[in-house]
Amino acid sequence: MTTTTTRSHRLRDAAVASVVAVLPHEISPLISAASTFFFILSAYFVVLPLRDEGAISLGLSTLPGLFAGSLLLTLVAAPVASLAFSLPSIPKPRALVFIHRFFSLSLLVFFVLWFASTPGHSPSISQSSEDASNKPPGWGNHSWFYILVRISLFLWVSLLNLIAISSTWARVIDVMDNESGSRLFGFIGAGATLGQLFGSLFAATMAWLGPFLLLFSSLLMELAALSSKGICTDDTHSSMELSSTMTTMMYIMVK
Repeated sequence: MTTTTTRSHRLRDAAVASVVAVLPHEISPLISAASTFFFILSAYFVVLPLRDEGAISLGLSTLPGLFAGSLLLTLVAAPVASLAFSLPSIPKPRALVFIHRFFSLSLLVFFVLWFASTPGHSPSISQSSEDASNKPPGWGNHSWFYILVRISLFLWVSLLNLIAISSTWARVIDVMDNESGSRLFGFIGAGATLGQLFGSLFAATMAWLGPFLLLFSSLLMELAALSSKGICTDDTHSSMELSSTMTTMMYIMVK
């Protein structure tokens, strides 16, 4: 079993080294970073059509207000998230996992709320689903619970996209220096691009799943949380570098 795992790791490392100039100790954090961005962007684009569908059901006239609300929420949440991520009492690797897992759980909550607020599933809606379907989209055709859930999901998905991506980039920048970043950021960006492609294709192909896309998006964010654990420095390599540096300094001092 160990031999098979080692062989698979060697094949993985060789495949990565064939497409990007990477040092051996950089391969593991590089793959973790690219995978994390892949899962984040996949999760975002999987849930994006459902978010837009819920917003359109409130009427096209509400879209400018929703986008303005997303902007205001971003302006407020961005500095708060940056402050929380930089707290010295919480290790950054753990904080990053917490952020991704928090959004994963929040998508599960929205899955429950979506069904609870949908006509035919919630007793708080006075109109039947047939009556609502015969009327043009608008706030007046829905209960306050339905409206609140759709608006909240619209704003929350926008926040997920901002916080998850920015916090992950902050962690990547901590791990990689300018030299390694110039070599490896393109590979990480490719992971994000593939995530957008996969998420868009999956959402288009599996649109019939409806709100169940929230469950798949939640799973992707959990995978992002697991992948982000590998975005870390190689302690062995760092110790070797430090030892080499100290040896060189001692040699110079003796001479």
